[in-house]
Amino acid sequence: MSRPFLWLAGVMVSVIAILGAAFGPYGILLALLLAIAFVRRRDGRVALSGLLTGFGAIWLILLARQASSGGVLDDAIFWIAVGVVILLSGLVLLASVAVRTVASSRVSSRDGGPG
Repeated sequence: MSRPFLWLAGVMVSVIAILGAAFGPYGILLALLLAIAFVRRRDGRVALSGLLTGFGAIWLILLARQASSGGVLDDAIFWIAVGVVILLSGLVLLASVAVRTVASSRVSSRDGGPG
């Protein structure tokens, strides 16, 4: 699978995880099984970054929607920080994969190898 597809699949798993939480433990178990299958792949860091990015983004969207509907959340700053940390960790992981890919392709092209 291509890396963009793996990243998108990770985002979709995070959507399933959040929606699956509405179905209780069975939905969470399904999301975990899908996440494990993606992370165990060779490019698992890409899928994991998509999972974290998607989960953090959806988390923040749901918090924003709850706040816009007039709802009040105890410790809202804490829960927003949780979403931001998850989102940023996914983006940092994706950036590290991109940097390593670019660095390895430069080394390969300099050595005369494929890439």
